[in-house]
Amino acid sequence: MDWKEINRRYVSPALHAREEGKNEEAESIFKEGLAATNNDGYIALKYGEFLKSESRLKEAKQYLEIAVARLPLEKYKRTARGELREVEQEIDKNAEKNLPVPMNQRPGRRIVLLSCTKRKKDYACTARGLYSASEDFESWAQLAERSFNSSYVVSAKHGLVEFTQLLCPYDRKLDDYSEKKEAWAGFIAARLRMDGATANDEITIVANDLYAACLSRALHHYGIKTRTFDLKDRPTPDLLE
Repeated sequence: MDWKEINRRYVSPALHAREEGKNEEAESIFKEGLAATNNDGYIALKYGEFLKSESRLKEAKQYLEIAVARLPLEKYKRTARGELREVEQEIDKNAEKNLPVPMNQRPGRRIVLLSCTKRKKDYACTARGLYSASEDFESWAQLAERSFNSSYVVSAKHGLVEFTQLLCPYDRKLDDYSEKKEAWAGFIAARLRMDGATANDEITIVANDLYAACLSRALHHYGIKTRTFDLKDRPTPDLLE
């Protein structure tokens, strides 16, 4: 596939979607193009620039490095190197500003775990967008973005998923794990610990009773406080008081 065809099929439609504010659609097109072309350098460059504009710097660095390695023309390589240099400088600045605080001194955070849903968008997008096909999930997600420090989805297929993680549609539900629910919950609790969750934090679990109970037990093992709600509960700020 030559560069004109790559531009016509993937780069131009993705940039057009982005200009219209359809960022999830743009990202889906970029990802589709990268998969179809085995990480074409020009698509990687434009996707890296997109990620940079979204302040997703570590992901941007990954794709800009691909662009530097794969772009055939020096003028595009120079552009990719310049973008990569800016991203690396920004990552270094952020690292200096956010020196780690000892765990026992860090203020407690409010973390929410939202259950995955059967209803999903029919195209690849962020986890936040994929499950927003469910009105119940969307209501809780909006509250999560206003009222919590960190938000995750607990997925039947993927385990612990950040809102910004790119996912493809899939057909698997939590009930499929009924015999392994304790192991599933233990894996999620361990991942949260790896992400820095401590006994200073409070985790709100929004899932059905069976899985909320399993997650609570797994987190209590690490001394982490939890409270639970059903996804169908009406999510209002006073509910969290």
